[in-house]
Amino acid sequence: MTGLAAEALMNRVARGPLPDWRVFAEAFSVSRVAAGASVFRPGDQDRRIFIVRSGLIKLVYTLPDGEEWIKSFIAEEKFFACSSTLQSGAAAGFGAEAMEPSELEHCDFSVLERLAGQHIEWARVLNALLLDFAAKKEERERVFLTLKPADRFVWLKSTMPSLVERVPQKDLAAYLGVTPVGLNRIIKRLEKD
Repeated sequence: MTGLAAEALMNRVARGPLPDWRVFAEAFSVSRVAAGASVFRPGDQDRRIFIVRSGLIKLVYTLPDGEEWIKSFIAEEKFFACSSTLQSGAAAGFGAEAMEPSELEHCDFSVLERLAGQHIEWARVLNALLLDFAAKKEERERVFLTLKPADRFVWLKSTMPSLVERVPQKDLAAYLGVTPVGLNRIIKRLEKD
């Protein structure tokens, strides 16, 4: 299957044709996930990489009391996976849940690993994807550790304005590390300024 989102993502990263593209494309499947449904849960050992064709996914840690903290939002033409599961087969520490009806392309990571072992072009793609992932995590860490909550919200609005429109305020709060009430106060304070 040729997945439009996978093809767009890989072509953007590769900056040219990739050998054995058909092997990669044929390894992909497409799943439709209802809003609120899990893609994978904490404890799963899912070695697939996912690319969002349409919809919105949240990657979320759930505490024993049911409280949620969101690590990432994944929108169209972006990818996600559990890196610890990909690397060592460890159980996922977080879950992936559809926030909207979503369509996902996915394939086993071993396909990408095998292609990267056979072709330098695929190795470069894998390296670029991992560096992009690491840079995003580094930015998230910087924002979380160095900015006050109100500044985190301003950062979110300026870097990902469409998320602020699409995501319920309670989930934005869980992403920013504040309570929903705290985020509401921040928004009201910023509106006054």
